[in-house]
Amino acid sequence: MIGTAILLSAAGVASLLWASRSGPLLPLPFSARSAQWKAWRQRFPHAPREAVADFLAMFCAAFALRSYEKALLSPDDRVLGIHRALYPGEGSADSPQLAALASSLRQRYGLAVGEAWDEEVTLAALFELTGHGGMPLALARRA
Repeated sequence: MIGTAILLSAAGVASLLWASRSGPLLPLPFSARSAQWKAWRQRFPHAPREAVADFLAMFCAAFALRSYEKALLSPDDRVLGIHRALYPGEGSADSPQLAALASSLRQRYGLAVGEAWDEEVTLAALFELTGHGGMPLALARRA
């Protein structure tokens, strides 16, 4: 009885560990970079580092990236460029990753980004809309 419980617990832990490493790895050129925290600090000198880290963690969760990969994302990275690099065979029109990102932006920041993603939208542009990037949150919600 106790042996079965230990075995099931070990199997559960193993499956959680496996699930935590599943998902796509950030491809080149993103994965070849050093950490981009300095670029974020230069672009948004008054934004708390925690706000940037939380925003990037939300993005990574929506795209099923590993949490440590958030440091490799630059403010100038285009959302659709990252999507194409990760999921080259998928279109963006009905992408579950983009839908998850839109849902997270709505839930966490009250932003309605819509269904269609502009080709030029960067991570910096999205971060500005959260209110931490210099634009007051009240204005971001009206945009």
